[in-house]
Amino acid sequence: MTDTWTWATVTQASPLRIKVDGDTTPLDATTGDLVGSLAVDDRVRVHLHADGIIVTGLQGGGALGAWRSYSPAWTGTTTSPAIGNGTLFGQYTQIGETVIAEIWLVIGSTTSLGSGYWEITLPVAADDALGARGAGYLIDWSDSGASPRPISAYAIAPDRVRFVTPSGFLTQTTISWAASDRLAVTLTYRAATP
Repeated sequence: MTDTWTWATVTQASPLRIKVDGDTTPLDATTGDLVGSLAVDDRVRVHLHADGIIVTGLQGGGALGAWRSYSPAWTGTTTSPAIGNGTLFGQYTQIGETVIAEIWLVIGSTTSLGSGYWEITLPVAADDALGARGAGYLIDWSDSGASPRPISAYAIAPDRVRFVTPSGFLTQTTISWAASDRLAVTLTYRAATP
């Protein structure tokens, strides 16, 4: 095989399979991936060479280390919260097996806080239950004199993290939650391999 750069379409996400433009069937070989978290029908830039195939970019501005949005799910260990008119969003990038994720939660006036310890899902499954960890802050926006409080996060399962403050687990009673109070955290972890 000679060195060739071309475009392809993802036909299977795990294990990763691609169909090179102009071919009628997907390649039988599992490909290398420098982009991470690809989905079926993604258009990708690939490098075909003597040692194999490497996905090097994602069409539409995606590239090695490009950030993608994801919709985290928020749960409580006793009853699940509901975002209401608040905001919960996330973004992440994956380079090889390394995932960096950012999660933001802004409480709204109709947000239901649920009960029990708060947990939020990860964009990509972690390698093991201890694989994801991170740090961030909690802002009691409704208390104008309050300083941001540090929080940390750790994976309790490959698909989700739990939050901890210096005084214990983050729950609906950690502060007197009100509209505009917010939580932000950045996580770094090793992705589970297919």
